[in-house]
Amino acid sequence: MSIIKASTKGQIVIPEKLREKYKIDQGTLLDILDGKNKIIILPMGKEPQKEGRGMLKGKTSLTKALLADRKKKREH
Repeated sequence: MSIIKASTKGQIVIPEKLREKYKIDQGTLLDILDGKNKIIILPMGKEPQKEGRGMLKGKTSLTKALLADRKKKREH
């Protein structure tokens, strides 16, 4: 556990060991959440949209499945 002190502007310094562990460096986006009696800081990476791309990719293309379903309905 580290004890840190907030500046007059409310700024804090995340200890070096935690910055290294969670790969937080200049430009890393952090999500700040209000928990019950605690503040939660979640690192999001530099570009969360790019980092998340493709993570839900499955074997079946949803577009192809939708088009096939529509074609089947038209044939009936």
